[in-house]
Amino acid sequence: MNDSERQTLSVIIEKRIERLNVILKTGSGIDRQAKEELKNDESARLDSLNHQIVGENLYLVAKQELDDLKSNLDWLNSPVAGECEECGCSIQIKRLIVVPATRRCVNCT
Repeated sequence: MNDSERQTLSVIIEKRIERLNVILKTGSGIDRQAKEELKNDESARLDSLNHQIVGENLYLVAKQELDDLKSNLDWLNSPVAGECEECGCSIQIKRLIVVPATRRCVNCT
């Protein structure tokens, strides 16, 4: 991986980290009045519970991606940057741009 590719990928990762930080900080809460309304409506309560579970799963996925991206920023400054952690082959820059949290080539995914 050359310096230009490292710089491009670093900018992409930093922008994605910024977006994920915003997403993770702005949780979707439910206000007191909505909670009172849910007590009397079983269907709405179950819908809200389902929404909460999906939201928690999305949060966990975003958190994992954030951790991977932060780790890959350090990886970019290492001698093995751009090499697949499984087979050691070079990972195409196009793949790293599309999936900046990866450290595996297409064949090892």
